Amino acid sequence: MEGDLAGIVDTTYTFSATVLPSSATTPITYTWTPEPADGQGTPHASYAWQVAGSKTISVAAANAAGSAAATCTIEISVPPAGVSVSGVEQGIIAQAYTFTAAVTPDTTTTPIDYTWTPEPDDGQGTPQAAYTWWAEGEHTIAVTATNVAGAVAGTHHVTAYVPLSSVTLAGPADGILNGTYPYTATISPITASVPITYTWWPEPASGQGTPYVVYAWLTGGLQAISVTVSNPASTVSTSTNAGVYVPVLSASITGDLEGVLATPYTFTATVLPPDTSPPITYTWMPTPTIGQDTANATYLWNAASAPVITLTAQNPGGQAVATHTMLILEGAMGDVTPETGGTLDLEAPSGGGITVEAPPGAVTGTAKLLYQAAISVTEQPAEFQFAGRAFSVDAYRDGTELTGFRFERPVTITLLYTDAEIAGLVESSLTLFTRSGTAWIDAATSCVPASVYFRQPDANSLSVAICHLSQFGLFGQVPDTNDVYMPVVIRVR
Repeated sequence: MEGDLAGIVDTTYTFSATVLPSSATTPITYTWTPEPADGQGTPHASYAWQVAGSKTISVAAANAAGSAAATCTIEISVPPAGVSVSGVEQGIIAQAYTFTAAVTPDTTTTPIDYTWTPEPDDGQGTPQAAYTWWAEGEHTIAVTATNVAGAVAGTHHVTAYVPLSSVTLAGPADGILNGTYPYTATISPITASVPITYTWWPEPASGQGTPYVVYAWLTGGLQAISVTVSNPASTVSTSTNAGVYVPVLSASITGDLEGVLATPYTFTATVLPPDTSPPITYTWMPTPTIGQDTANATYLWNAASAPVITLTAQNPGGQAVATHTMLILEGAMGDVTPETGGTLDLEAPSGGGITVEAPPGAVTGTAKLLYQAAISVTEQPAEFQFAGRAFSVDAYRDGTELTGFRFERPVTITLLYTDAEIAGLVESSLTLFTRSGTAWIDAATSCVPASVYFRQPDANSLSVAICHLSQFGLFGQVPDTNDVYMPVVIRVR
């Protein structure tokens, strides 16, 4: 029998039987085992197999004189139909990657030899090969799979990138509201593969997508900035913080505009906007009695003057300066308001006392009443003598004297005098006079109609309602010394 000793599945192979001697008597019958696809009974039989393995074919040749038999064995294999390579399509330099070759069909006859090109780091001759690239760019891997029945080849393309290892962020650590501030992202290594994308958060005023951005902060406080940088092989990110200050834009001082000696007055600094960022330093000039470096400063003056208080308010974002002028006067002072009125209750230098009492509605706007005592007067009303009490009451508002001031409702002045002050005077004649121009007039007549005195001789007290402010003096009359004698008449019966 003649025929192939090896073959592949699904392929037709023909085997031929030859008898000896060649002069054997015919007819000769040929019986093939197993049944051929074609040629049974003839000296030529065709076979095809779908399953790999060792296949034995037998043929028996017979004529009238006898018979003979022969056998043949053929090895049937499954050839590789194709080979594919699986693994990453993108990678980074200096890192090992493993690729796997897969042969089809699954029934391909083994052993299979795998030849990888270029030479791998590891795995030559096997279905798995490891590669490491040191150069950026596209690389092609080829593998040839070979068995006894044939060979097939496949390729795989990998792009190797230079990865990003880090990114640093540079820019100002602080700033002020609405200011513009640049920030720069710097990558490492600078040879990292492109394209490189930059994503900033929060959204910058300009520059998104680039290494250079500008921020303009609309809110104060600690602001977080981050940038994420990516290329096809890697992603890195970093962040920083910026202290954004709401600057001091303006400052003001609130407090009294007028006051008296030896009395503490506290002034309060206010800065705008209300959300000005701390820390805020407050510098008062001149140096206050207490409160330097705070928003509240207390002053006390020992001489009549018009001092100017200067405040400098400052934070890391800016500063503002405010001034406040105070009128310092001698005497005693008290507030009078439209809602509650007000009272001045004082002791006189000579003893006794004085009370100035304004009822609600006496003034239309808040004012301060200033009481100043006088030791003597230069002239006296006709037929009156000075009773040792002289003073002035004036009104001030917003640091300015209200000249010619008149009350909306009468204000009561109550004098508590001493016996020494009115010695030699008729107590019932005591009258409070006030200046009208250069003349003395009865203070009761400053109101229309004139007010009425309320006298309490036992308490050394005199009260009268007034309607304007000016200088005041207490005067009284001396007793009449022209005695009149009446005769004594005796009637005798």
